[in-house]
Amino acid sequence: MTPREPAAGRARARTRPAAVKAPVRTFSIRAGDPERLGAHWTGAGTTFAVYSSVASKVELCLFVDGQEIRTPLPMRTRHVWHGFVEGIGPGVEYGFRVHGPWQPEAGLRCNPSKLLLDPYARHVRGDEVPGPAPL
Repeated sequence: MTPREPAAGRARARTRPAAVKAPVRTFSIRAGDPERLGAHWTGAGTTFAVYSSVASKVELCLFVDGQEIRTPLPMRTRHVWHGFVEGIGPGVEYGFRVHGPWQPEAGLRCNPSKLLLDPYARHVRGDEVPGPAPL
């Protein structure tokens, strides 16, 4: 038996090319300034610093072109996690993910699945969307 030709007026089934994902941009990060909490632009990049006495790791989450790029803050000085990212300036959207103990009864609520706002931010952009409890 031979395969049949498509009937007149019918198109052959086409295969779609595989979706090509845009390459994820990466950033190099080095030690920042633990003395200035929050995000501070230096002219060459931005230094990020956040306090946590219980975290085992803090990730800086940058949002670029609709993608979240996670980078661990490389340094910890007196419970301040900090890093410097070259080429990042004012207006970048970012947050933190904190790893560590989850013991709500003791007041410890480290949960890296939650994106945290910078408690030292001077401007927050976006809409508040009501939803279920955050914990």
